Amino acid sequence: MPLVLMADGDERLLGAARHLASAHGFTVLGTVRKPVAPDRLARVLARLDLAPAATGGAAAGAGAIDDDALRAAIAGGDIDLLYLPKVVVAEPELRGAEALVRWRGADGHGVDPGRLVQRVQVLGLADAFTELVLHKALAQAGAWRAAGLPCGVSVNVFAASLARLDLPELLVAAADAEGVTPRDVTLEVNEVGLLAHRDVSLEVLVRLRLCGAGLSIDDFGTGSSSLERLRHIPFTEIKVDRSFVAAAVEERTSRVILESSVALARRLGLQVVAEGVADERTWELVSRLGFDTAQGYFIAPPLPGESLADWSRDWSLGRSAACAPALAVSA
Repeated sequence: MPLVLMADGDERLLGAARHLASAHGFTVLGTVRKPVAPDRLARVLARLDLAPAATGGAAAGAGAIDDDALRAAIAGGDIDLLYLPKVVVAEPELRGAEALVRWRGADGHGVDPGRLVQRVQVLGLADAFTELVLHKALAQAGAWRAAGLPCGVSVNVFAASLARLDLPELLVAAADAEGVTPRDVTLEVNEVGLLAHRDVSLEVLVRLRLCGAGLSIDDFGTGSSSLERLRHIPFTEIKVDRSFVAAAVEERTSRVILESSVALARRLGLQVVAEGVADERTWELVSRLGFDTAQGYFIAPPLPGESLADWSRDWSLGRSAACAPALAVSA
């Protein structure tokens, strides 16, 4: 249920209330301080049309997960991928695309990706799932390259899989088979996942970097030891969590976090990505703050791999994300 929060309290108190509402499963369109300014309220209410797309829609959580069907799907390669474009903020250029998993459960409905990933881990299928997604994503990158679209691909990996000593060899072999190089791949690992898996091998991460692959710390700012991880792991990219990006236009605290993240990335020589850019005001903000790249529904929804080239041409011509829904499939 979408909510608009109104209060006389200070900005940080409103931010805490917003976080609490989100934790209880509500979609918070925005916060408004009293006395209410009509134009401010109108801007917040205008986000109502974006709320279903941003959350994936009610059907996203409707799919049932049958464990045997999931095992069979992974074994048979029956997991689909969509691709979320990542664009350069300073100019109309496609930098890459993030591979997002999609699967329909036994009842024919799309399974929520978060639930799917959790179940994969519970069933001990993380390594097989990672290999499948990596091969599919690299095959798509090879198809893009063959079609004249040299586009890198980002693949989310389980933190536990980063303890596999053979992961660098697996990546090199898969890239070679698909006509790309490890330099075309960025492996994204969730920050909270890193905290939960202390056995992540620094040796594996260093060897991945020596192969040329990029390493991205996803959902940056949501874990409790971000700076420690940046100190010890050879990341090439920071992806600032969407919760900070979405709130930054209205909340000074979130805006300061974005500013600090950009400054930190600059000092460390890392690329910095804004996740969840959902509207023009947020796009203008991340541009003003100096983010290198961005992704989100204002730019494009997740797209089928074969649609990316057409979308990229439209984007390079200065057309907005208004052209993307016709190319997209249900996220």
